[in-house]
Amino acid sequence: MDLINMLFSEENVRTLLLLVAIGLVANWQMRTFRQEMNNLGMALRREMDERFVAFHKQLKENDFHHLNETIRALTFTLQKNKIIEPMDKEFIDSRLDS
Repeated sequence: MDLINMLFSEENVRTLLLLVAIGLVANWQMRTFRQEMNNLGMALRREMDERFVAFHKQLKENDFHHLNETIRALTFTLQKNKIIEPMDKEFIDSRLDS
């Protein structure tokens, strides 16, 4: 009987309730933290995807621009060296604009 009284004393019950409350709060905090980290991760992933798409688009545009300028320079050289006719150069250059 003394053992039961000692185990269920007011101080021990209070300590047990305090430990349970701390455990519940810690568990709730960890769930909240995980949820916030997941939300942050998803937002970061979306932003990275958007940046990648914008970078890829810009890179593609730069590649086409560089390619068009190279073709223009080559057709100029070919016309200058009388390998192609001016009409052929105009045709090629008009196709680059579309």
